[in-house]
Amino acid sequence: SQMALGAPNPVGNGFILGEVHDCGDVRLSGATVDVSVKRANQIYYFNDDESHPLVDPAAGSTSSLGLYAAFDVERGPVAVGALGLVGGDATTVGFYKARVFPDSVTAVTFQGLHPYQIHP
Repeated sequence: SQMALGAPNPVGNGFILGEVHDCGDVRLSGATVDVSVKRANQIYYFNDDESHPLVDPAAGSTSSLGLYAAFDVERGPVAVGALGLVGGDATTVGFYKARVFPDSVTAVTFQGLHPYQIHP
């Protein structure tokens, strides 16, 4: 996180990084992500420069690259969820239970939910 935010990640905490895709496995722009545990910072999203993606602190959702990151996340079990816009409506595109390890990166990529996976 020092390269991305200008400050080091505290010892013992971890990172969650990944991409958000739709059910066709295409990167999804305009998606938001959140985690169920304490984190020191907001969820960050990246610019759309594929050859050199950088954190865009002003972004409130994914760019065309679908990239997101959570820095300084407490270690242990975590639920990670993503919402995207489908036909103008906020729709769940994924929910995963993962584990954050100390001083490590946990990768969670959402590949969208097919209609039969979405329960009313």
